[in-house]
Amino acid sequence: MPEPFGLSGADTSPAMLAQMMDQLGQSNPQMAMLVQMMQARTAAVSNAVDTLDRDTTDALAVRLARTEEQLAATRANAARILASYRAAKLRLADLAAALGACGLCWGEDGECPSCRGRGHIGMIRPDQEIRARLLGPSRQSTPIAEHSTGPRT
Repeated sequence: MPEPFGLSGADTSPAMLAQMMDQLGQSNPQMAMLVQMMQARTAAVSNAVDTLDRDTTDALAVRLARTEEQLAATRANAARILASYRAAKLRLADLAAALGACGLCWGEDGECPSCRGRGHIGMIRPDQEIRARLLGPSRQSTPIAEHSTGPRT
């Protein structure tokens, strides 16, 4: 089927189409009004789309910036929480060693790879150095004479 107006293989760029519409409007006065209305409507729609696109793009850019700020704050918060968790885990492991308990489960996990649930307090020999650092010197290791309240002879 032949193309209307002999457009087969012709350039159909917007500039070429505008030129063809102008020629059509010059050759037929009734078509000139129609062409004018179509061009005005096309320009109005184009401007509205440009404005909408700009507004949408600006709104999305603001949302993206806000979301990136929230993500950065969340990451910083997660890093602080992870650091606190690791520090607490180390303190608990030291306390367990000082009290002679399993540092992984404190004897509460029957499937613990370290103690198989038998590592409650006093189950293993306490680490005296860590115990002294955390709890102070042991009373058993201090000579009895130092604790005596009576007069020395």
